[in-house]
Amino acid sequence: MIEEKADLENQLTELTNQRNLELEADFMELKNGIEDLKKVLKNRLYPSKLFEMLEELTLPQVQFTGLDTDFPQAKLTLEAEAVDYTTLAKQMIVFEEDERIEKIGLSEVGLDLTGRVNSTLNIEINLDFLRP
Repeated sequence: MIEEKADLENQLTELTNQRNLELEADFMELKNGIEDLKKVLKNRLYPSKLFEMLEELTLPQVQFTGLDTDFPQAKLTLEAEAVDYTTLAKQMIVFEEDERIEKIGLSEVGLDLTGRVNSTLNIEINLDFLRP
């Protein structure tokens, strides 16, 4: 029995050494993404309405260069580019006045080489308008 125990311990050690921890972490991240997608589907959200809202509310002098969504938390992160600070402020006012938006925050404001204002907008949305 002692030999069998030692054999099993050796096999366990070999199997442990063969594990790919990075791949296991990727699978966990994939699992979390699938769970988030399930929540979205369960709540029957229609993300296309989100894009319609953004198109409707976006000022002509503002471009969004990045979008990150967290539907379970009802949060959006928009990478914005505006022609100047005044336009960025006006864009924030437009968002604040819309009933579909609960809260808006601004971070990472700066100028690029062309003089355009780059920033990150953190938005909390009311998910009710995304439901049928």
